[in-house]
Amino acid sequence: MSGYHDGHRQRLKKRFLKEDLDGFEPHEVLELILFYAIPRRDTNDLAHRLIQYFGDITAVFDAEVPELCEVEGIGENAAVLIKLFASGCRYYLDAYNKKGAVIQTTEQAVEYLRPKFIGRSNRENICVLFLDNKGRVSYCDIVGEGTINMASVYIRNIVELALRFRAVSVIFSHNHPRGLVNPSNADISVTHELYQALKTVQIKLTDHIIFTETDFLSMRSFGYFSFEDGHTYSQIASK
Repeated sequence: MSGYHDGHRQRLKKRFLKEDLDGFEPHEVLELILFYAIPRRDTNDLAHRLIQYFGDITAVFDAEVPELCEVEGIGENAAVLIKLFASGCRYYLDAYNKKGAVIQTTEQAVEYLRPKFIGRSNRENICVLFLDNKGRVSYCDIVGEGTINMASVYIRNIVELALRFRAVSVIFSHNHPRGLVNPSNADISVTHELYQALKTVQIKLTDHIIFTETDFLSMRSFGYFSFEDGHTYSQIASK
């Protein structure tokens, strides 16, 4: 059987070198990755087992190393390699986006921010995007993990970072892991708190964008918060 497996590996590698990953099935992508962590075993069965365990390939890439190791046949080296693949994709997209980026629309902000949440859909992450007076990106990174209720802990840090990078405006974002894209009361409350904190140092909060695995919502575009005067939707509606 080892000869058959060796031949299968070579065929899959040659196909990748010729076609890239175009046309590959999800389990074949995982197979190819696992070749380099498990050199002398059939990885086809393992690839199918991973997808069956987590549901789909994106969930496999989102899983943490200890979770991956719960799958029979997956050791730490294989788990780290799978996680490295997903993190490497995010790193590439992040580095690519940084090349002279100018953000002037919600769509551009979404395109720039979404890679920050790749491989992080199993927990909430808070990301900030700082812009200068011409809309050029001066800083963008994850500044906290945990529920949005913990965001208040990070507000002072966000303000300090905004001052350090001489931000004129800030776009706040976070993800809803496996949840609905609509903002919660806590999301709106944190938006108001951050708006007021930045206002004291003459920096504008211009949007709060919420991401799920497949969707996004701009609180500015949907009117959940007025970024001109700091009012929530309920305050606006009551006037």
